Amino acid sequence: MVDSFKDYLEESGPRIKRIRFRIRGGKVQRNRRKSGVKGFTLRGGRLKRMSSSERLHRKRGARRGKIKRRAKMARHTY
Repeated sequence: MVDSFKDYLEESGPRIKRIRFRIRGGKVQRNRRKSGVKGFTLRGGRLKRMSSSERLHRKRGARRGKIKRRAKMARHTY
């Protein structure tokens, strides 16, 4: 049983995730910060709720990116 909202937030995980190390597109990214809450993004070091239009553009961009990645990967024959 969750006693308070603060306890709920602590149980649900960190609200700002810290990514220590990853490689994307051949570049090394270190100590990146990422939102741990759906529908929120980091702006100026603080979590901010995304507007509905921003969420829509991100969703469409992700879909386009998925289709383009699939097409580019299909070109490679080994």
